[in-house]
Amino acid sequence: MIREVVDSRVAATAVAFQTSIGLAGAFLAPIAGGIVVDQAGFDTAFLLAGILAIFGIAVAWVAPEPRS
Repeated sequence: MIREVVDSRVAATAVAFQTSIGLAGAFLAPIAGGIVVDQAGFDTAFLLAGILAIFGIAVAWVAPEPRS
């Protein structure tokens, strides 16, 4: 999908950047979740995760389709 949106000359860089962001999120999410659980409890952590999930779904829902 990235290759549909960016210029072919920078497609490899764009894919690498997207992968890096995803890996950083996979690394940092459990750390941030643990901090939230320690500070506010599991209820708040799951509420925050649900809010972030709903926000992500809303952003994906309104995101424009790439032009072909």
